[in-house]
Amino acid sequence: MTTAQRRSTVRQSASASIDLMTFGEAMLRYTPVPPLDGKEGQDPSAGQHFLQTVGGAEVNVSVGVVRLGLSSSWVSLLPMGHLGDMVINQVERTGVDLRFCQRAANCHVGIYHVDPEHKTVHYQRSDSAFTRIQSTLYDWMTIANTSRWAHATGITPMLGSHARAAWVKFVLEAKEFDVPLSIDFNHRPALSTVQELYYFLEPYLSQVQLFILSSSSAIELARMFEIANLAEVLGDDVVPSAKLISELRRRLKCKVLAVACSEKHEGVEQQSRWCIVASEAGEVSNFDERKKTKLVESLGGGDAWVAGFLSVILSEDVGPSPVENIEDIDILTKAAKRGDRVAALSQQKMGDFSTVTMADLQRDKDLVA
Repeated sequence: MTTAQRRSTVRQSASASIDLMTFGEAMLRYTPVPPLDGKEGQDPSAGQHFLQTVGGAEVNVSVGVVRLGLSSSWVSLLPMGHLGDMVINQVERTGVDLRFCQRAANCHVGIYHVDPEHKTVHYQRSDSAFTRIQSTLYDWMTIANTSRWAHATGITPMLGSHARAAWVKFVLEAKEFDVPLSIDFNHRPALSTVQELYYFLEPYLSQVQLFILSSSSAIELARMFEIANLAEVLGDDVVPSAKLISELRRRLKCKVLAVACSEKHEGVEQQSRWCIVASEAGEVSNFDERKKTKLVESLGGGDAWVAGFLSVILSEDVGPSPVENIEDIDILTKAAKRGDRVAALSQQKMGDFSTVTMADLQRDKDLVA
């Protein structure tokens, strides 16, 4: 069977479309919590209490989208055995489709520890099952043809040669089947420098419909392109301006550039979130609409923002393809507002997975997008 014939067969036999396909690693997360009896620290021999949950940038987005009423499938590799089962069970309970999630023997699941006292996260993932992933395990044509939209991050290709090869296959197959693609830069200092990650991703940016940056990464790239003078000062921080993001989008040669921003307020468990989105149709900035909200969870806000944003792009009925939606400035404005709102609400509860639903958003109609 030729490649063209196989593509035709895949198109004819593929099941109903999945709204969002994501690809990446999930890990077990451990967060210290006080014991129920309040006696922690009184006995030197006593163990520390931890909350065990599951997290990972890409699966977080899948979960967030499903909570908002859409369908999502997650492509990954997990170890056989109890720890792999724990990840599978927690993700499966959220409603995320796992038909493309594979298992492997004689390996383990990655873990990460949150250290609230020092505001750091410690990862142990260098020899996890996912770092041994083989792209030949997956039917990438079926994966691409089943998807209305594909989402990846800059974390996965920095996890080693095997993960990088699979990531490239995921991205290129999406292009082959004209599946819209978003990439979240999601820089991790332990895996690469901002410059190293950018130079790896740069060849793919012209084919993505949506490229997402954090505020800090946007400033780093602006410095690299020598346009950081377009930034603004907010308290002690330097933050992107709409003019900077518009120019950065032009330099990066991407169709839509979105930057999710947040400001944590010292001395109180509160934050303010906003975003800036630049496209050929214009710019959207929610800076003047930012509000202080409760902050319980320090992680997962960016992934929840992506889920909220994409939930609008994938649900608006303007054209036959979500690509037309992301080229509409009114839809981009609505998506930006929902992204901010979902991110803020998701971080009011512990855990990487967003639990925000449309019903939660409807409870505050002045802020819902």
